[in-house]
Amino acid sequence: MLVLLGAGAMLWMAWQLARRSELGEASRAHLAITFWQGVALQFVNLRPGSMHS
Repeated sequence: MLVLLGAGAMLWMAWQLARRSELGEASRAHLAITFWQGVALQFVNLRPGSMHS
């Protein structure tokens, strides 16, 4: 049951993103990420660490 609920939530989010028109209008300056920002992001992403249980 939980798997179906999760799949439904993912489909709903994908549908919401597909309907947005502003997504294609993002500025390249706002999307740029530096090397050090990418390194810092690795420590924020907790999912890979939680998979080693």
